[in-house]
Parts: sequence; C-alpha cells; structure tokens
Amino acid sequence: MSGFWGKGIGSSCVQALLKYIQSNTEVELVTAHVIPENIASARCLLKNGFEYLLTKPEDWGCGQSCIADVYTFDNDAAVAKPQSENPCERRMQEHGKNDDLH
Repeated sequence: MSGFWGKGIGSSCVQALLKYIQSNTEVELVTAHVIPENIASARCLLKNGFEYLLTKPEDWGCGQSCIADVYTFDNDAAVAKPQSENPCERRMQEHGKNDDLH
C-alpha cells in the first residue's frame, strides 16, 4: 500500500466526500477520528478544512481502548473559527516534518 502514499488520493477522497455531503445532505458537522501517530491522515484533514477539536480515549471494538484525535469540518461556518492548538503540527515539529499544513 505504501506505493500509493503521498499521491493525493486521500485528499481527493476527502474533497469528494465533503462535496457530496454539502450538495446532497443537510449535515452540518462532519467529524473524523485519527490515531495520533497517523500524521499523514491528520495532515490530509487539515489541508481540506478540518480543524482539530480534541484528543480522547475511544473504543474501536478491538477489545481495548485507544487514543484518537478528533477533527471537525463545519459546513455552515460563515466566519473562520480561531485555531486551537493542533497536536498534529506539534508532532510533526517534534519529528522534523513541519511542512506547510494549510
């Protein structure tokens, strides 16, 4: 699968999903939950307009709790929200991978 990484496929999927939601539903808020170590997925969400909300324990049905970063996309946001501290950016800086996220 790594041969497909970094080709924009995830971003294209997120964009298509958001376009569909905006055009065909009345959904106002979209959430995405990402394992904190999955920096590429968090970065994809940020590049496509999601904002970091919080980090929390979750049960994904695998028999044990795990930690997840929660991101939101607000379809109805008329004004830009203030940016909260983003753990993805912090982790990327710690690992020397601080590319432009926005």
